[in-house]
Amino acid sequence: NGFLEGIIGRIKKIKSSAYGYRSWNNFTERINIQMFWLRASSSAK
Repeated sequence: NGFLEGIIGRIKKIKSSAYGYRSWNNFTERINIQMFWLRASSSAK
């Protein structure tokens, strides 16, 4: 449950800073990059 809340929090943070994105694809790519970093950092532990 806490893990999912962390993901939702990251998406909300990206969404709040995504005002200047030109397309939906840029927004979704930014979310994918964040999720990749999250998986990479959690697997390193």
